[in-house]
Amino acid sequence: VQKSYISYCILDIENLNYVLLEHVNYKHEQSNSFSIFLTSLINNNDILKASYSSISIAFSSFPSTIIPLELFEEKNKRKVLEFNTDNIGEIFTNTIFYHNAKIIYSVPKEITTIFNTFFPDAHYNCMQNVIIHQYSQYEKKGDHIYINVNKQHYSIVVFKNRKLIFTNQLQF
Repeated sequence: VQKSYISYCILDIENLNYVLLEHVNYKHEQSNSFSIFLTSLINNNDILKASYSSISIAFSSFPSTIIPLELFEEKNKRKVLEFNTDNIGEIFTNTIFYHNAKIIYSVPKEITTIFNTFFPDAHYNCMQNVIIHQYSQYEKKGDHIYINVNKQHYSIVVFKNRKLIFTNQLQF
């Protein structure tokens, strides 16, 4: 989910293949807010309204920051995120496996309210965490940089001998 679109897929976990992948753009010139667009999309889509064994939602292009686990304190996550943005919504954290770090991110409350209503058992993740996790799976030694380009932003992830040393997401 991003402020300008939603993409979704269905993974058949028994056969490990995708049976559906769709992408729907939100046009900012529409008179409806993104929340109305999202609610309408879910309400009018039988695939999105169906029951699934698990649902995961990855948020992209929302404010986030990474902090080492040894410095992370739950009570300070808002303060840490405020170094990065003034636009704080509902705050979430995910562990960045293999790198002893947490990613702290914020999603507008009106968006999380919709997902909590339609998908109360969904697992939330920050797309930056998903990208870092995927690149961490590569068995490459030495220095490597990975760039993920999107319509509105790009992400840079740098590893030195499989250890995360830098990541950032920048808007175009």
